[in-house]
Amino acid sequence: GYTYAGGIAGKSTSATIENCQNAGDVAAKFLNPYQAEGRQYGAGGIVGSAAAGTKLVNVLNSGKVSSCKQVGGIVGAQVATAASPTKVINGVNYGIVVSTDDASTGGALVGVNTLGTFENAIYDKQIQKVGAVGLANVSGITALKTADLASAKVALPDSAWTKVDGVYPMLSFAKDFALAKLQARSVVKFAEGNCAAYVTSAAQLCNTADVAWSVKTGSNFSVAGEKLSVTVPAEGAVSDVLVSTADGYVRELPLTSLNGKILDGDGTEAVPYLITSTADWKKVSDFIASTGFDFEGSYFKLTTNLDFTDTAFPVIAGAGKAFQADFNGGGYTIDNVAVNATEKTDANYGLFGVVGAEGCVHDLTVGKNSVINAYTSAGGVVGALYGVVYNAKNYAAVATTGTISAGGIAGTAYEGSQLKSCANYGKVTAKTTNAGGIFGASAPSSRVAVDSCANYGEVTATTQYAGGVAGYASVYAKACAN
Repeated sequence: GYTYAGGIAGKSTSATIENCQNAGDVAAKFLNPYQAEGRQYGAGGIVGSAAAGTKLVNVLNSGKVSSCKQVGGIVGAQVATAASPTKVINGVNYGIVVSTDDASTGGALVGVNTLGTFENAIYDKQIQKVGAVGLANVSGITALKTADLASAKVALPDSAWTKVDGVYPMLSFAKDFALAKLQARSVVKFAEGNCAAYVTSAAQLCNTADVAWSVKTGSNFSVAGEKLSVTVPAEGAVSDVLVSTADGYVRELPLTSLNGKILDGDGTEAVPYLITSTADWKKVSDFIASTGFDFEGSYFKLTTNLDFTDTAFPVIAGAGKAFQADFNGGGYTIDNVAVNATEKTDANYGLFGVVGAEGCVHDLTVGKNSVINAYTSAGGVVGALYGVVYNAKNYAAVATTGTISAGGIAGTAYEGSQLKSCANYGKVTAKTTNAGGIFGASAPSSRVAVDSCANYGEVTATTQYAGGVAGYASVYAKACAN
């Protein structure tokens, strides 16, 4: 179906799902080819939608899970209440999660989460670039390197799990199933700082006595024995698919190698990538848009004021992409920004569309001649915030033209996000609800930290929920003023 597809259950309420594994492909999609793409959502390796009171214990996804949005290795959408939360205990994912239209709602464990809790949930952070829940890092979920997950020492109960060095953990009841065995033995140990979405060095292929390894095209990647080799392109990105086979079954792992050096500098903290012009800003925007690369671990620095008077403003990390680097604005101002994203599908707009949990934007001002409009979730600095913004000022007029969540600094703030020493001077307007001087809204279960922030601008929500700091939020606010 096109909503809420799960390997074990499409939707669950007040259910207990225990000792269950999905090894197959799960997709929430239209079977009718004439239906338009983009409306499909809610795919989970175990459950498509886990509602109030659902408990998942000792569950494993090793298959591919895909849809347009709300996609999770264990649960697509986890929606509970304070009185009856959902819970994932000893949940493991080393399958591939694909959220085609919105990377911010594709998570290794859960796509979107409202009042769900986690205990000892783990996933492989090197097989693809996703967060634990959407792009957020969440308490109770641990992202492990492949070598640490494929280990006899991984912290899972022996009563339910089989653990062997060099092999992903398996639920004991399924340890002899042929497809599950292949998936557990399809272990690739990437070099430090590498992952399947960013391969710049050779990787080790494990279990070659049991698994046959190959690549589909062999243009920049090659396999020889236990070694996956790569030739990094001189510019841009190249892709291939790593194929592992055994007993007639096949597992595929998408690979990407790219050269992210598109600006002067090395991208390190000591020698950051330098943005010296509006053309440089556009280079970053275009590169992320075309490759999906999030620049995690890299550093950028603005070296001058930027004026977009005669230049169309390109949002960095818009259209479902994410920015996971450190951006130092150097105290400079970006002005004459014009963002008018008013279609019903236009969400998460600011200077940055989405800043992920590893991303940070700081020491930056959005100028008074700027206007940022989005159908939903508009922010002066960032549309959707999972990471950190500090020492930022906004003078732009910010508005949602269709629905909710307009904020002077961030439109929507998610679990673990932080806003420090920020100030808004611009007018903030939400078409319906959730307008805030600092951020518009957060999900009910998302704890957002706001410290030493102030609002000096006019804040209006047409129907309800307008606040000097936040419109509607679960928030820890300290030393804030309006």
